[in-house]
Amino acid sequence: MDSSAPQPPVLLPRRLLISVVLILILPLHAAPTSASGLRCSDTERNSLLRFKAGLRDPDGRLSSWTGLDCCLWSGVTCDLTGAVVKLDLKNSHFLADPEPYGFLNGKLDASLLKLESLAYLDLSHNKLDDVPIPAWLGFFRHLEYLDLCEAGFAGVVPPQLSNLSTLRHLDISYLDDPPRLHVESFNWISRLSSLRFLSMSGVDLSGIDSTEIIQTLNDNLTSLADLRLDSCGLSGIPQFLSSLNFTSLKKLDLSWNNVGPIVPPWILNITSLETLGLVSSGFHGLLPSGLSELPNLETLLLSYNNFSGTLPRSIGKLCKLHTLYLEFNNLNSELPQFLDLSSNSSCGPLSGLVELDMSHNRIPGHLPRWLEDLKNLKYLELESNMFTGGLPLGIGKMTKLMHILVSDNQLRGELSEAHLTGLKDLITLEVNDNRALAVTLRPDWTPPFQVERLGLGGCRVGPRFPTWIKNQVHLENLDLSNAGISDTIPAWFWGFSPPLSEISLSSNLITGTISEKISSFKSLTSLNLSTNRFSGRIPLSMTTMPITLLDLSNNNLSGQVPLGGGMTAFNTTAFEGNPLLCGPPTNVNCPRDHGDRDGAPCRNGMTRNASFYLGAAAGAAVGILVTLLIWSYRGRFRQQEVEGKSMAFSSDGQMKDGRLK
Repeated sequence: MDSSAPQPPVLLPRRLLISVVLILILPLHAAPTSASGLRCSDTERNSLLRFKAGLRDPDGRLSSWTGLDCCLWSGVTCDLTGAVVKLDLKNSHFLADPEPYGFLNGKLDASLLKLESLAYLDLSHNKLDDVPIPAWLGFFRHLEYLDLCEAGFAGVVPPQLSNLSTLRHLDISYLDDPPRLHVESFNWISRLSSLRFLSMSGVDLSGIDSTEIIQTLNDNLTSLADLRLDSCGLSGIPQFLSSLNFTSLKKLDLSWNNVGPIVPPWILNITSLETLGLVSSGFHGLLPSGLSELPNLETLLLSYNNFSGTLPRSIGKLCKLHTLYLEFNNLNSELPQFLDLSSNSSCGPLSGLVELDMSHNRIPGHLPRWLEDLKNLKYLELESNMFTGGLPLGIGKMTKLMHILVSDNQLRGELSEAHLTGLKDLITLEVNDNRALAVTLRPDWTPPFQVERLGLGGCRVGPRFPTWIKNQVHLENLDLSNAGISDTIPAWFWGFSPPLSEISLSSNLITGTISEKISSFKSLTSLNLSTNRFSGRIPLSMTTMPITLLDLSNNNLSGQVPLGGGMTAFNTTAFEGNPLLCGPPTNVNCPRDHGDRDGAPCRNGMTRNASFYLGAAAGAAVGILVTLLIWSYRGRFRQQEVEGKSMAFSSDGQMKDGRLK
């Protein structure tokens, strides 16, 4: 037989084939489901269970801590050998939810030290029992990341943390008043030479010389990239350092300390800085021109100081600047009309700026034209200054603008559709208290945006009520006070259904009544209709609204203040200047016997109409009773008369007992 001829395939018996498949599958099925490939050890599992036993977990965040493999438990991460390397128990609900929950309470058990490979420990944003940070936390040999931010600790920060020689990230910040944590000596920090992130925000360092603190950090923590010492009670920051070793520092926050009166020159030499926070640091004088020598600067926070003068022209060199906060200073000179673009002509003046806040200063003069070139700007906050002139038309081409706040200035001219047509992302528009500024938007204009806050109070809006706002379905705050409106409130407004929480229409000449449909504002908590010409009753439906701030004073309202809800809980001043109003909380008693001409209710709470109908019913009842009495009397008289006639007829045989015979 030819050996080169093709041979038929060898067929395995069916049972043998099934056995082979099972042999291949069963080991996979029996393997642990842990991502690490191996289960955690009994020692580490028991360690975590003892740690859990020391905590109170009202929201069940550790409910998954059951079973044999702790590598599968929530917040626990293991390496390929099954050793626990990461324990992340931060309360993520603390910042993500309006009503925080999920806090772990209790005390930390030292059994956690059994996790010998632990490199990452995060206990932030919990509510431990105001106990000191355990000294034994300093005995983890491999720990690189330790976050105890606002975890509920109090007392002295243990110097044993200096043993964490591999630590790269340390956060023990706790912003509270008075401070909960304090440091008695700063020597221990010098041994953490691997640190790249250090946050001690809110930790009391006032007992340590500030020069020693800065010098220790500069000399020993040369790898630091992020340093946060805000609200630490520092005072007397050194103006000079013998040598500057903060060459890797990208973020520096010394806010809410007494760093001033001038910005230390060594800070202006850290060219690697991307974020500089010096809020409320006691500075005064001119803004340092050296700020422009920080080429990587993205965020500059200088709010709540006493800087004077103006913005240096050299600030235009900061091509990467994203956020500039200068609110609540004493800037009192005109802004430069042009910025210095030397060494920065490629990107334009502040072309990357997204947030600009120079509010609450005393800046005079016209708004500079370079504002129109800030094509990436989203936040423009210039309120409470002394700006004059008009709003630049170019604002309408700043298509990324989301917030415009220029209230309380001396702006003139007009706010027209040309200023707003390109602003499809606008959320806040506040131009209040610019009395010479006319709002010339057509009634039938349809805005391209949906604002949440609209402030036109103190501007020339009237005499007609602005009907273009009826399409603003996301409106939460509306201010049309002192806007020259002498109109009635249009019917559509009372059926308006945005989530309005604040309405101010005060100090106008608005006439008409307050509609019962005002209760359609389900979220309204603040209502000011004072100093107008509203007439008629206060709607009964207002008793169902969640209003906590109310002012209806100085109108022509009449009748009794509705009973129920929180209406009678408001101060008398909310209703004063309405002489025809009566009942609590006013000091005027409602008439007992009848209402006023406008239908003021009686003291017992019945309206004049109810009293009228009740009186009419009583009168009708009396009339019916009198009629019945008369009929009854007449009936008896007729009966006697008939009986007399019967007797008379009986004598002649024609009638007897009133019946014919």
